[in-house]
Amino acid sequence: MLDDNKTLESPSNIFPVNIEDEMRTAYIDYSMSVIVSRALPDVRDGLKPVHRRVLYGMMELGVLHNKPYKKSARIVGEILGKYHPHGDSSVYETMVRMAQEWSLRYPLVDGQGNFGSIDGDSPAAMRYCLTGDTLIKTNYGLVALKDLVKNSLPDSEQEIDLQVLSMHQKVHKATKFFNSGYHPIWELTTQEGYQLKGSSNHPILILSKDETGKPIFVWKELSKVKAGDKIVIERSQTNLYAQKASSKDIYQSIVAACLIAEGSISSKRVTFNNTDKKYFDDFINAYQNLIGSKFYVYQRKLPSGKEIYEFDVQNISEFAQNELFTQLAGLKSAEKHIPHCILQAPKEAQKIFLQYLFEGDASVSLLKKNTISLQYCTQSLTLARELQILLLEFGIISRISFTQKRKEYKLVISGFHNVQLFYENINFASQKATKLAKIVEQERQRQQEKPIKYALSKDFIPYIANYIRQYAPHKFLEKNNFDRYERIAKYYEQILNTLNNVYLQSLFQELVAKRYYYATVKTCHLLPEKDIVYSVKVESDCHSFVANGFVNHNTEARLQRIAEELIGEINKDTVNFQPNFDDSLTEPTVLPAKIPNLLINGTSGIAVGMATNMAPHNLSEVIEGILAYIDNPEISISELMKYILAPDFPTGGIIYGYEGVRNAYKTGRGRIIIRAKANFEQSKSGKDLIVVTEIPYMVNKAAMIEKTAQLINEKKIEGISDIRDESDRDGLRIVYELKKDAIPAIVLNNLFKYTQLQTAFSVNNVALVKGRPATLNLKELIKYYVEHRHEVVIRRTKFDLNEAQKRAHILAGLLIALDNLDAVITLIRNAQDPDEAKTGLMNNFSLTEIQAKAILDMRLQRLTGLEREKIVAENKEITALIADLENILADEKRRMEIIKQELVEIKERYGDKRKTEIVYSAEEFQDEDMIADEQVVITISHKGYIKRTPLSEYRVQGRGGIGSRGVTTKEDDFTEHLFVATNHNYLLIFTESGKVFWIKVYEIPEGSKTAQGRAIQNLIQIENGDKVRAVINVETLEDEDYINNHYLVMCTEKGIIKKTTLEAYSRPRATGINAININEGDKLIEVRMTTGNDHIIIATQSGRAIHFHEENVRPMGRNATGVRGIWLDETNPDDIVIGMVCVQSQNQHLLVVSERGFGKRSEVEEYRITARGGKGVKAMNLTEKTGKLVAIKEVSDNDDLMIINKSGITIRIRVSDLRLQGRATQGVKLITLNKDDEISSVAKIEKMEGEESETTPAESTSVS
Repeated sequence: MLDDNKTLESPSNIFPVNIEDEMRTAYIDYSMSVIVSRALPDVRDGLKPVHRRVLYGMMELGVLHNKPYKKSARIVGEILGKYHPHGDSSVYETMVRMAQEWSLRYPLVDGQGNFGSIDGDSPAAMRYCLTGDTLIKTNYGLVALKDLVKNSLPDSEQEIDLQVLSMHQKVHKATKFFNSGYHPIWELTTQEGYQLKGSSNHPILILSKDETGKPIFVWKELSKVKAGDKIVIERSQTNLYAQKASSKDIYQSIVAACLIAEGSISSKRVTFNNTDKKYFDDFINAYQNLIGSKFYVYQRKLPSGKEIYEFDVQNISEFAQNELFTQLAGLKSAEKHIPHCILQAPKEAQKIFLQYLFEGDASVSLLKKNTISLQYCTQSLTLARELQILLLEFGIISRISFTQKRKEYKLVISGFHNVQLFYENINFASQKATKLAKIVEQERQRQQEKPIKYALSKDFIPYIANYIRQYAPHKFLEKNNFDRYERIAKYYEQILNTLNNVYLQSLFQELVAKRYYYATVKTCHLLPEKDIVYSVKVESDCHSFVANGFVNHNTEARLQRIAEELIGEINKDTVNFQPNFDDSLTEPTVLPAKIPNLLINGTSGIAVGMATNMAPHNLSEVIEGILAYIDNPEISISELMKYILAPDFPTGGIIYGYEGVRNAYKTGRGRIIIRAKANFEQSKSGKDLIVVTEIPYMVNKAAMIEKTAQLINEKKIEGISDIRDESDRDGLRIVYELKKDAIPAIVLNNLFKYTQLQTAFSVNNVALVKGRPATLNLKELIKYYVEHRHEVVIRRTKFDLNEAQKRAHILAGLLIALDNLDAVITLIRNAQDPDEAKTGLMNNFSLTEIQAKAILDMRLQRLTGLEREKIVAENKEITALIADLENILADEKRRMEIIKQELVEIKERYGDKRKTEIVYSAEEFQDEDMIADEQVVITISHKGYIKRTPLSEYRVQGRGGIGSRGVTTKEDDFTEHLFVATNHNYLLIFTESGKVFWIKVYEIPEGSKTAQGRAIQNLIQIENGDKVRAVINVETLEDEDYINNHYLVMCTEKGIIKKTTLEAYSRPRATGINAININEGDKLIEVRMTTGNDHIIIATQSGRAIHFHEENVRPMGRNATGVRGIWLDETNPDDIVIGMVCVQSQNQHLLVVSERGFGKRSEVEEYRITARGGKGVKAMNLTEKTGKLVAIKEVSDNDDLMIINKSGITIRIRVSDLRLQGRATQGVKLITLNKDDEISSVAKIEKMEGEESETTPAESTSVS
C-alpha cells in the first residue's frame, strides 16, 4: 500500500492527453474496425469478413457441391478454430442465412436439414446430441448411441453403415458417428415416463398449432421445451431388423427374462424358482440348450400347499461364457436392465423375452368402468424405461409411476387398444395368458353390445378437432370426440364424408396415417453434471432419427456450385492473403468472385454511424448490364437500366412503381415499394377469395398472418371472414376468405395499406472501396466489379505464364538431353552420386540446376521414340501458350473479352428468369377509386348505430301514408340522424361534447333498409357517454379554395352559435379534435356548412324561430365558445333549440314538423330578418294535438321528405305535395302515428330520376 505522503511518479511511457481527444480517437478507431471487419461488404466480392471466412473455410474443408455433406458443427468448428474466433453463433447464423432460398437470390450454401423457414422458425442448432444410453432404432435392433462405435474419443467422428428410422416412418442410411464430447445436459420427461437427455439445442419433433389453430409439426430445442408441449412418440411397428430369430435367440430370451423376473445372478451362483411348472420347465429347457446341464433342480411344498420348483447353479463356469452373465451378474434389484443381446435381437426373440418377463413379474386385472390394466413392477427405473421403449416396437404405449409405499416402479399398460395389442402381439407365456384372453374377449363382447359406452383413452391427435370444427361445422363432429384413435378407427369414412373441404380431408388423413402418440411434457430441465453426447449423420433431407421413441433432428451443409465460382482460381495468386487472428495461417482479403455477388445477392448491415442495405438482382440481367458496360465504359445509368431492370427478390412479389428504383440506381439510395402477388379466386361454395402466392422480401409469413388476424379482430380491416396458410412444399399460398358483401379489390387494397403484403425496401448502397465506405450508384458498382475481375485476370494470367515458363524451361532441358542421349546416359552412369551427375549435366550441356534435376528424375520410358514425340509436342503447346498468355497481358481489350466470355458462361450455367414483376406506373389506388360514387342514405340511431343503404331501396309514398319498415333498432332505440350522401364524400361527425371526427362514407358498413347497422364506436373513437349530434357531408378536404370559402356554423341547445372556416377542420385525426368549446350544461345540437353569405334560421322547441344574416356572425377560432344566437323562452325552463337551418336566399321554403306528425311548408321571407340574439317569431301554431316542435328543414319542390318515428316506421313523401302555408299556421298531418309514438327524425332527399313510386291514400288535415 502506498504511503499517503508519497506521490506516484509517472513512467516515461505515460503521457497526459485531453480526454475528449482520446475519446474521439477511440471512437473513430472502433468505428473503422466495425466498418471494415464486420458490418460492410467489400465492393469486389460482396462479402463481409465472416461470409468470406465461411466460404473459404468450407472450401478448405473440402465440402464442395459434388462432395458429401458435413455436419454443421464440424464446419463451424473448423472456421472458428482457423479464421473467426468470435463465437460459434455468428458463424453458424451466417452459414444458415447463406443457405436460405428466401434470404439469398442465389444461395451460396447447400443446407440439409432444418435451416429455418420463411415463417421465422429458427434453424436447428448445429451442435445437438444425446447421451450415450439413448436407444436408437436401427437395422441391428435398439442400440445405445455410445455403443455404435465402441470406446470412441471425445470430439471424434467415425464412418458407420446402418439403417435408422426417420421422421414419418421413413428408413434412411446413417453413415457417420459423432462423439461430441462433454456438454451441459437437459433432461426431458413426459407424463407417461418417456425420457430423453441431450444437449440444450438438441431438436425434437413436437406437434404444435399455428395462429389459425392448425396442427403443425415443428422442431423444438430441448432448452425451449415447456411443460404441456405435445411430443411426438414413434410407435409404428416398422421392423428394421428383419432377420429371423434362431434357436439360440429364443433360448437366450427365455433365460434372460426368467432370471430378471424371478432369478438371481451373483459372481458365484445362479438361482431361479417358480410355482408354475410349465414356466419352470420352459426355463430349464432353454437353459440346457443355451448353457448346459451343470445345475441342480429341487421341489418342495410351501405352507400354502403350492409346489415350488427351484433351480441352482453353483459352478458358473459354463454360464460365465455367455454374454448374459457379463451383463446381469452382480446386479441388485434396482440395477436390473434389459441385456444388450435382447435389445439387439430379432423381433420374435424380443417378443419371447417380454412374454416370459411379464409372466414372471406382471399382473393383469379388470378395474372399475371395465378398464383393463397390465402392470409390471420393478425396483429398477432403468429396466422400466427400457421396457417402455421396447414395447413401442409392438405399437404399445405404457406409463411409468412410482409407488412410494413399496419403493417400486410400475409400468402400466392401459387402454383397451394397448392391452389388445399386447394380447395379439406379445401375450403371456403360461397361466396368465388364459386370464388375459378371458378378460379381452369379455371386453370385445361388451363393446359390440354397447359400442359407445366405454371410456376413451388419452390416445388422440391434439388440436385437430377444434381446427376442423372451425371450418366444417357438423352435428356429428360437434357431438363426438373424433380426434380419438378409437373413434377414428370406427367412424373413419363417416368423418371424411363430413369434411367437404379437400384440404381438411388431406390434413386429417395425413395425421391419422402417421399414427403417432403425442406425449405430454411433464418436466424439462438442466441437469447439474455435464456428460458426453453423441449423434449420427443420416443421409436424408430431414436428417432425423428415432431414439428412445422420440424423433430427433440435425443439419449438415456443403457449398453450392455457384459459390465455388466465387472461390475458384484462388490458388492462382489471384488475390492477396493476410495472416489469420493468431498468425498461424493466412486467409484471403477478398475472393476472386467470378460472379457479381454483391449485385445478385445484395447485403445488409449496420455499422457505427452508417448502414448498408443492398437489393438482390437477377443474374442474367446483371451480366447483360456488365457486358454493356465493358463494351462502352461511358454508358449512362439510364442505358444500363435497359439491361438491369430492377431488383429481383428471392421471394418474388411485385415492385410497385419505378421511381424508387431509378433513384437507387442513380444515387445509391432509393425507396422501393414491394407488393405481394395476389389473385382473386372463388371457393367451391362460391365465396370470394384473395390468394397470395408471393410475399415481399424479408417478410415473416407467420407473423404477417398473425398481425392481419389481429387487425381483423380489431375491425381495422373489414370484409375478411378467415385466413388460412395453405403453403406446402409446392409453394406459398395464403388464402383470405371474404365475407359475402365484401369487395375483393377494396379488401386487397386495405391489406396492402395495413399489412406487410406491401413493404418498402430502402436501398442504401454502401460498400467498402479500397477499405473505405462509399455510397455507390449502379454504374459504380459495376465499375469496381469489372476492375476487380480485370485484376484477377491479370494475376491469374501471370501465374499461368510463370507456370508455363517453368514447364518450358524443363522441357527445353529434356529436349537437350534427348538430343545428346548417349552422352547423357554415359555421364550419369559414370557419376559417383546424383550430385556429381547433376553438376556434370550442368557443366557439359549448359543446363540449369532445375533442368538437370528434371533429367535425373525422368523415367527410362521417356527415352522411347513415342515419348520423345510427346515431349516435342508438349513443348510446342507450351510455347504457344506462353505466347498467348503474353498477348493477354499486353492487350487490355483481349482481357476484357476474357471477362465477357467468362460472364457469358456463368449466365448460361446459372441464369434464370426474373422472379419479381415490375409495375412501372405505381398509381396509389384509394379505396374510393374502386367504389361507385353513388347516393346512399346514412342512418344513425339514438344509441349510436350507423349504416349506409343505397337510396334506391327507399320507395316514394303519398303523404299521410302508413309507411314501410325502414330501420330495425334495438329495444328503446330509435333513428336520430338520417341524410343522403355519396360514397366518396367525407362525413364530419360532431358530438354533443363539441368534438369532431372524420370518416369516408364508403367506410361506413353497408346494410339493408331493415338492418340495424354497426356501433359507431367501432368506426370512430368516440368517448363513452358522448353522443353524435350532427353530421356534415363534405365533398372534399383537399381543395384549398373549397375549404377556405366554406364555413361550419354550429348551434348549441342553449342557443349559442359559432362560425369557423372549414379549413380549420381539414386535417383528419383518428382521435378527433375539439370543434367548439361547450359551456357546462350545454350541448352541441346542430352544425351546418355555409358559404359565408347564407341566411340562418334557428328554431326552438317552444315553436319560435329567429332569422338573421350570416354576416352577423364573425368567423372564430376552432376552440372558441361562440355568441348568442337566440334567446330561449324565459317562461319555459325546458325550452331548447331543436334545429338550425342555413339557406342562401329568401326564395326558399322552410318546413317545420311537430312531434305528433304535423308539419307545414312556408316561405323563408315569412320569417322576418332580425339581429342575431333576439327571441324570434312564431314558427308554428303549437297545440296539444301537434305537440312540441321537433324539426326545421329548408326544402324545395324537388325534394322528398324522409320521416321516421321512434318505433322505426318510415314514410317518404314529396315536398311538392305540401301546399305553402302561413308561418303561424298549425300545418297538416304528415304521418299517421300510433297513440304513444312520436316523430324521431326528418330528412330531405332529392328525388332520384326513375325511382319507383308508390302512393298510399292518407288523411290530410289543414289547420290555420
